[in-house]
Amino acid sequence: MIAGELLAKSFVGVQYQETARTALLSMNDQYVKHLPVLHDDSYLGMISEEDLLNNSLEVEVKALVNVENRPLLHQTDHLFKIMGLFAEKQVTVLPVLDEKDQYIGSLLQEEIVDYYTKSFAYADPGSILVLEMNRRDYELTTIARVIESEGGKILCAFVSRSTTPEEMILTIKIDKMQIKEINDTLERMDYNIRAVYEETAYSDILQERYDALMHYLNV
Repeated sequence: MIAGELLAKSFVGVQYQETARTALLSMNDQYVKHLPVLHDDSYLGMISEEDLLNNSLEVEVKALVNVENRPLLHQTDHLFKIMGLFAEKQVTVLPVLDEKDQYIGSLLQEEIVDYYTKSFAYADPGSILVLEMNRRDYELTTIARVIESEGGKILCAFVSRSTTPEEMILTIKIDKMQIKEINDTLERMDYNIRAVYEETAYSDILQERYDALMHYLNV
């Protein structure tokens, strides 16, 4: 999915000649803390709620916008870049430009996070396996073959930093409720299994607590 396909449908920026008061009201109405400042279809830069509250509400936003700080995306940028820029810039809104660098709309952080979580199998049943390894040893195809040989499939996989630059953490969601055989095979291959979260484990705990409660009530 790319930025041009994820534009917020009813979101509007603020024109450069509008006052800080108008911009602040727009932020409140749209539940955001940032607005793109526009000159017609040209994107000038971003303005924040803090910028507005620290100045007179009658000043025009063009006097407050920082033209050197212009976080933006192009309509062909992928979802991974979108998430990375939201995390890097710590903003609630990201403007999107077309191939002519004209403003075509914005992405809202809340909507993108919601789309991300619904699109990457977070809600699908399965188990989670967390591996720690040297970056040189990372071969997802090898790990995938092990998982598939035990009747499982990878629903999603994510790489994150470990405690040292040479190490990495690989988090995998697998479409099986129990993955002991997968764990055993990976351990025999000298993979360092950092954590395992089997969905049935939570069900077993709930069942045990339910059985204990029923036993107590029958006493």
